[in-house]
Amino acid sequence: MLVTTGTPVSVCGDSLHHADNVSTPAGWTLCYALETDVPDITTVPCNNLLVNIQGGQYLTDTDLVGAGGSFGCYKSSSGPSGVNVDYACTDGYQQTTYLKDRCSHCNTIGVCIRVP
Repeated sequence: MLVTTGTPVSVCGDSLHHADNVSTPAGWTLCYALETDVPDITTVPCNNLLVNIQGGQYLTDTDLVGAGGSFGCYKSSSGPSGVNVDYACTDGYQQTTYLKDRCSHCNTIGVCIRVP
């Protein structure tokens, strides 16, 4: 898993990067993982990428959703700027998809997170 150290607590948790300069709907944050970030990412369901969200306040996707938060996932072949936030930032959108599911050329999986 991708682990960043020495950086401020991120809503994105331990496995995802924060997508800078990408506009999202109010209350949502776009995070992402590249094909090279996570071992076996091509077969890892998107919901399994949510680890230690909000600095460990939500350890898993189940904790996040159980507390009233939500997330959606969307694949892209052009990095985080190619993630369609109109879909990704929708409650429950493609939460169990994985990077190469019906998209052999995709190299980024975007995860749009709404914390409670």
